[in-house]
Amino acid sequence: MDKPLASQLLMDVRAITFNLTAPFKRDCGVCSPVKWDAGVILSAAHTRGRISSGLAEMIRQNYPQTETLCYATGDDSAFAVLTAERLGLGLPLFSPSKVPSGVNTVVVCDCLSSSALSAVKIIEENGGVVLGVACIFDHGMKNDRARFEEADVEYCALADLDTAVQIGLKKELLKPTDTVAVLAYRDNPIDDRWMEMIV
Repeated sequence: MDKPLASQLLMDVRAITFNLTAPFKRDCGVCSPVKWDAGVILSAAHTRGRISSGLAEMIRQNYPQTETLCYATGDDSAFAVLTAERLGLGLPLFSPSKVPSGVNTVVVCDCLSSSALSAVKIIEENGGVVLGVACIFDHGMKNDRARFEEADVEYCALADLDTAVQIGLKKELLKPTDTVAVLAYRDNPIDDRWMEMIV
């Protein structure tokens, strides 16, 4: 599954939504022009099946030696279970410390985040082998990418913010000036000057 198809599927069920006139407030208090809601995927059977199949396909392509899956948080559990079924693997492990020593592992998460890196660290400290992180959505934030690069952890994503922005522009969900604001947010989410770019 390519990024445009995955991004479109996620936008169709409103897992990815944009709102620049009334920005979303994240748990950390930062205002955001984009909202990611993985929960709605699970309530849309067709999309749920296609996304979990897409995750399985992505893992087969990028990490063909995968022996088990682990998930970073409870919110990721359903996606990890569905993906493991499609890969013919046993139930994924919730506790990273339970991954057996020497076992090739992929960490599954709904969006790229520091929680996945925390899971990777625990797995490796206990002798497990982390092949990479597989996520549904990547916000593309510089800080996230820098942290993964610094930790020397590979990752892959079905969909990303840049692709969703291009789809939004093409479908006239976003204006050209909106895309500039969204990408400014992506590059520095704690700097709310992106809101000044909205026309």
